[in-house]
Amino acid sequence: MVNNIDMNEYPPPMPGFGSDATAEDYSNHYMEHMYPQLLSRACHPIFTGSGLGVGIDVVGIEGATGWDRAALFRYKSRRAFVEIVTHPDMGARHAYKHASMEKTIAYPVEPGLYVSDLRIILFLVLGLITVAVDAYLLPFLAKKEG
Repeated sequence: MVNNIDMNEYPPPMPGFGSDATAEDYSNHYMEHMYPQLLSRACHPIFTGSGLGVGIDVVGIEGATGWDRAALFRYKSRRAFVEIVTHPDMGARHAYKHASMEKTIAYPVEPGLYVSDLRIILFLVLGLITVAVDAYLLPFLAKKEG
Protein backbone atom coordinates (compact mmCIF):
# COMPACT_ATOMS: atom_id res chain seq x y z
CA MET A 1 0.00 0.00 0.00
CA VAL A 2 1.40 3.36 -1.03
CA ASN A 3 0.36 6.36 1.07
CA ASN A 4 0.94 10.04 0.29
CA ILE A 5 -0.08 12.21 3.22
CA ASP A 6 -0.44 15.93 3.83
CA MET A 7 -0.80 16.40 7.59
CA ASN A 8 -3.48 18.74 8.98
CA GLU A 9 -1.79 21.81 10.42
CA TYR A 10 -4.91 22.63 12.48
CA PRO A 11 -6.65 19.34 13.28
CA PRO A 12 -10.15 19.44 14.78
CA PRO A 13 -10.68 18.55 18.44
CA MET A 14 -11.15 14.82 18.99
CA PRO A 15 -12.41 12.85 22.02
CA GLY A 16 -9.70 11.90 24.50
CA PHE A 17 -7.35 14.71 23.47
CA GLY A 18 -6.93 18.27 24.66
CA SER A 19 -7.35 21.35 22.51
CA ASP A 20 -3.60 21.46 21.90
CA ALA A 21 -3.49 18.02 20.24
CA THR A 22 -1.53 17.83 17.00
CA ALA A 23 -2.03 15.84 13.85
CA GLU A 24 0.92 13.73 14.97
CA ASP A 25 -0.92 12.87 18.21
CA TYR A 26 -3.95 11.68 16.24
CA SER A 27 -1.83 9.76 13.77
CA ASN A 28 0.03 8.02 16.61
CA HIS A 29 -3.29 7.12 18.24
CA TYR A 30 -4.43 5.52 14.98
CA MET A 31 -1.13 3.67 14.50
CA GLU A 32 -1.34 2.22 18.06
CA HIS A 33 -4.06 0.03 16.57
CA MET A 34 -2.42 -0.51 13.19
CA TYR A 35 1.05 -1.73 14.20
CA PRO A 36 -0.15 -4.72 16.27
CA GLN A 37 -2.70 -5.59 13.57
CA LEU A 38 -0.01 -5.40 10.88
CA LEU A 39 2.68 -7.33 12.74
CA SER A 40 0.32 -10.08 13.91
CA ARG A 41 -0.41 -10.82 10.23
CA ALA A 42 3.20 -10.66 8.97
CA CYS A 43 2.63 -7.19 7.48
CA HIS A 44 4.99 -4.29 8.12
CA PRO A 45 6.14 -0.85 7.00
CA ILE A 46 8.81 -0.94 4.31
CA PHE A 47 9.52 2.75 3.95
CA THR A 48 8.42 6.00 5.54
CA GLY A 49 9.76 9.44 4.83
CA SER A 50 9.13 13.16 4.98
CA GLY A 51 8.21 15.14 1.90
CA LEU A 52 10.72 17.68 0.67
CA GLY A 53 9.28 20.65 -1.17
CA VAL A 54 6.48 20.38 -3.68
CA GLY A 55 5.53 17.78 -6.23
CA ILE A 56 7.74 17.88 -9.29
CA ASP A 57 5.52 16.10 -11.81
CA VAL A 58 1.81 16.42 -11.00
CA VAL A 59 -0.62 15.85 -13.87
CA GLY A 60 -4.40 15.85 -13.74
CA ILE A 61 -4.75 16.19 -9.95
CA GLU A 62 -5.83 19.42 -8.26
CA GLY A 63 -4.06 20.32 -5.00
CA ALA A 64 -1.62 17.42 -5.11
CA THR A 65 1.60 19.41 -5.18
CA GLY A 66 2.37 19.32 -1.45
CA TRP A 67 2.85 16.17 0.64
CA ASP A 68 4.30 15.99 4.14
CA ARG A 69 4.88 12.24 4.26
CA ALA A 70 5.09 9.11 2.19
CA ALA A 71 4.79 5.55 3.44
CA LEU A 72 4.94 2.13 1.88
CA PHE A 73 3.46 -0.83 3.77
CA ARG A 74 3.75 -4.51 2.91
CA TYR A 75 0.63 -6.60 3.39
CA LYS A 76 1.11 -10.37 3.33
CA SER A 77 -2.05 -10.80 1.31
CA ARG A 78 -5.25 -9.07 0.31
CA ARG A 79 -6.98 -11.14 2.97
CA ALA A 80 -4.67 -9.72 5.67
CA PHE A 81 -5.47 -6.20 4.47
CA VAL A 82 -9.22 -6.87 4.61
CA GLU A 83 -8.90 -8.39 8.10
CA ILE A 84 -7.11 -5.27 9.33
CA VAL A 85 -9.47 -2.69 7.83
CA THR A 86 -12.58 -4.60 8.96
CA HIS A 87 -11.31 -5.18 12.51
CA PRO A 88 -13.85 -3.90 15.10
CA ASP A 89 -11.33 -1.43 16.57
CA MET A 90 -10.69 0.15 13.17
CA GLY A 91 -13.89 2.20 13.02
CA ALA A 92 -13.21 4.20 16.16
CA ARG A 93 -9.56 4.80 15.29
CA HIS A 94 -10.09 5.65 11.63
CA ALA A 95 -11.66 9.01 12.53
CA TYR A 96 -8.35 10.00 14.16
CA LYS A 97 -6.48 9.15 10.98
CA HIS A 98 -8.80 11.38 8.96
CA ALA A 99 -8.54 14.21 11.52
CA SER A 100 -4.75 14.09 11.30
CA MET A 101 -4.71 14.67 7.53
CA GLU A 102 -5.46 17.56 5.26
CA LYS A 103 -5.40 15.21 2.27
CA THR A 104 -4.16 11.75 1.39
CA ILE A 105 -3.90 9.29 -1.43
CA ALA A 106 -3.57 5.61 -0.54
CA TYR A 107 -3.60 2.86 -3.12
CA PRO A 108 -2.55 -0.78 -3.32
CA VAL A 109 0.26 -1.90 -5.59
CA GLU A 110 1.55 -5.28 -6.76
CA PRO A 111 5.35 -5.42 -6.36
CA GLY A 112 7.38 -6.01 -9.49
CA LEU A 113 10.79 -5.91 -7.80
CA TYR A 114 10.75 -6.46 -4.06
CA VAL A 115 14.28 -6.61 -2.64
CA SER A 116 13.17 -5.91 0.95
CA ASP A 117 11.52 -9.33 1.29
CA LEU A 118 12.77 -10.79 4.58
CA ARG A 119 13.72 -14.04 2.82
CA ILE A 120 16.05 -12.15 0.48
CA ILE A 121 17.53 -10.16 3.34
CA LEU A 122 18.13 -13.36 5.34
CA PHE A 123 19.79 -14.97 2.29
CA LEU A 124 22.07 -11.95 1.85
CA VAL A 125 22.97 -11.82 5.55
CA LEU A 126 23.80 -15.54 5.63
CA GLY A 127 25.87 -15.12 2.45
CA LEU A 128 27.75 -12.22 4.01
CA ILE A 129 28.46 -14.24 7.16
CA THR A 130 29.74 -17.13 5.02
CA VAL A 131 32.06 -14.83 3.07
CA ALA A 132 33.34 -13.23 6.28
CA VAL A 133 34.01 -16.62 7.91
CA ASP A 134 35.76 -17.86 4.76
CA ALA A 135 37.89 -14.71 4.56
CA TYR A 136 38.83 -15.08 8.23
CA LEU A 137 39.62 -18.81 8.07
CA LEU A 138 41.37 -18.85 4.67
CA PRO A 139 44.76 -17.60 6.00
CA PHE A 140 44.75 -20.24 8.77
CA LEU A 141 43.88 -23.04 6.35
CA ALA A 142 46.60 -21.90 3.92
CA LYS A 143 49.24 -22.07 6.71
CA LYS A 144 48.24 -25.65 7.62
CA GLU A 145 48.59 -26.80 4.01
CA GLY A 146 51.93 -25.07 3.47
